[in-house]
Amino acid sequence: MMTAEEIRSHPGRFVKLRLAEPRARENFPFGGNPPEGIHPNCATDFTTYLTTIPFDSHLCCSVFINLTSVHPSSPFFVFSAAGVAHDETSSLVEAVWHAPISEVGTVPLPCRLPRLAFEVEGLGLDEGVEVDVENDSELVIDNENFYDHHKLGGGAYFYQAGDAVVELAHALCKDGFHHHFQLAFPGPNDADVDCNWPFGEYVFHVFARPCNDRWELRFVWS
Repeated sequence: MMTAEEIRSHPGRFVKLRLAEPRARENFPFGGNPPEGIHPNCATDFTTYLTTIPFDSHLCCSVFINLTSVHPSSPFFVFSAAGVAHDETSSLVEAVWHAPISEVGTVPLPCRLPRLAFEVEGLGLDEGVEVDVENDSELVIDNENFYDHHKLGGGAYFYQAGDAVVELAHALCKDGFHHHFQLAFPGPNDADVDCNWPFGEYVFHVFARPCNDRWELRFVWS
């Protein structure tokens, strides 16, 4: 598994992931209950634990979402919030930083995804991610040819890659963020995911940049 610093230092390189059946102790869980002792600061009727993303051997980030795909009039409607960079103050996505915890908590949230885990399938390279040497940042050049499934690192692939969201990815990278994590609609190589997928066919992304002793994040789906 590549650390955040390794991902940042090797633009375009990525770790290919798949959703698999969980084992007793997981370092990269998805769905189910969050890690023991980890809770969102603010919960709604739609609060769901998404995943815990590793950044290095001492730091990871549990991501909670407050989204619905079946209530168009709700302020938490996933499609109304697409194509926008949400920061850590957003009411739609919350990041909780903590040391790695392999134990699964026992307190359920209002909404629940099936408990699975990410499994590494191999390494890859998204050709078309170039480096802006002057600003020490990535430049997204060719979204259409990027790997389109789950991954750590690489370039950001968007299901709806309109000019606005591609420009948004450019702007984030020019502002010092790198593309850290991508979550796509489950595919044939993933374990069975029996649920209402929270992002529809959109692809969910986490962008990160260094900030003191941790990382500053932006969340985008499109």
